[in-house]
Amino acid sequence: MKKISFFCLLLLIACNQNVVVNELNDDLVNNRWLHTDKKVFEFEIEQDANYQLELHLSHVYDFQFEQIPVGVYLLEGEQILLGEELAVNFKDSNGKDLGECLGDICDLYVPVSSQINLSKGIKYRVEIQNDFKGDYLPNILGVGIRVKKIQ
Repeated sequence: MKKISFFCLLLLIACNQNVVVNELNDDLVNNRWLHTDKKVFEFEIEQDANYQLELHLSHVYDFQFEQIPVGVYLLEGEQILLGEELAVNFKDSNGKDLGECLGDICDLYVPVSSQINLSKGIKYRVEIQNDFKGDYLPNILGVGIRVKKIQ
């Protein structure tokens, strides 16, 4: 049993070694992401390389909407390097949650870009906008980003 646990730990470390940014903003009041509450993340890259940008949505299990609209923008200063209007799916065609769930909490990672070249020493900013038609999107626990270096 100890060998299996040690192997799982090594596998987890190996899978996450390419993650250079992993931030989650979970300051939502009553698990509601307001339509007017743009989430902003700033980071700097330490190595010139190609990276993948992912949207991270933490939500309550069995989310009531199959899909929500979200705008994700990667900026360098005021220049938009990447702008994506996503239709984020929370369930597959069989109704199964697409997120990684533990109990009643799920974390959904959605690729925004498959490959984007980022440069060392440059300050980047990611802005995430809730484009849901209501005043707020319920049952959202956090909004974040993950940036992974592509090998």
